[in-house]
Amino acid sequence: MRKALSLSLGLAISALAIVWGFRDLDWGGIQQGLAPLSWFATGLYVLSLLAIHFLRAARWSLMVRALDNEVPAYPLIGMSFLGFAGVFLVPLRLGEFARPLLLKAHSRIGFSAGLGTVAIERAVDGLVMTGFLVGAILLGAAPSAGMLATGLIALAVFVSASLAFVAMARWPQASEAFWGRMLRPFGDRVREAFLGLLRGFVEGLGSLPTHGSRLVYLGLTLSYWGLNGWGMWFLATEMGLQVNLQAMFVTMAILVVGIMVPAGPGAVGTFHAAIIWGLSHLYGVDKAGAAAFALTVHGLQVIHMVVVAIPFVGLIRRSGAGDD
Repeated sequence: MRKALSLSLGLAISALAIVWGFRDLDWGGIQQGLAPLSWFATGLYVLSLLAIHFLRAARWSLMVRALDNEVPAYPLIGMSFLGFAGVFLVPLRLGEFARPLLLKAHSRIGFSAGLGTVAIERAVDGLVMTGFLVGAILLGAAPSAGMLATGLIALAVFVSASLAFVAMARWPQASEAFWGRMLRPFGDRVREAFLGLLRGFVEGLGSLPTHGSRLVYLGLTLSYWGLNGWGMWFLATEMGLQVNLQAMFVTMAILVVGIMVPAGPGAVGTFHAAIIWGLSHLYGVDKAGAAAFALTVHGLQVIHMVVVAIPFVGLIRRSGAGDD
């Protein structure tokens, strides 16, 4: 019953986002916005998505191999690709559990440690993405002083969260006692869930024991987010949108926030509304052109994720993870 209610809520959010994002749109204008798209631009963008997938998989493998260096490369790539697809396609971001579950089934790594590697990814991704946002704004992509203030506030929030994780790693017992007291008013269930995530984070952090491994991890993160922003900008310019690279990084940051909202499968609606609003409201891009771009980016990403994940579906059957 609870799953049905959650799914219904996600579908309702997607429907509202579609109505809000595509309201008052000229559908003929959307078709015109799609017209300049070439097979060359499409292919190059898809290749950039594939490169991003491998960069993300390489980043995750740093932690996995440190926890269990006997995990073969093929299943490791497969677990990565299946997990990336799950996060994006499964409603309410429940796909975040895919990689920890698969890792538990195909290695000696426990679920909490696997979930810790995902928690580290989210913390580092949030910090790096916010850094890109603030950098783009400082380089002239801020349409208003309010936008700059928003970026700085977001950076402060993510830095604070990262410091909280660092404190948990450095002083685990004291930090756990502190958060246990802070979360007591929210009930035992919420408190234990949050503390479980922090414990998993600490366990996962052990997979990056040296400064060198952490620098490589950060470098891979910067590389794949930078390629992501460039790819979106390249595709936008090929579709005739007048937008610079800094503005596209701001739009990408808005998109990241948009798809964090629990919605239906594939972040339908929230994905599109975030791009349309960012490009048209902040940077004056024609709304129909922004909608055409959003539909193209979303469609290509979904197709790419499904195609590269299909060869590894057998990992789910062999692990029994698909029955959870």
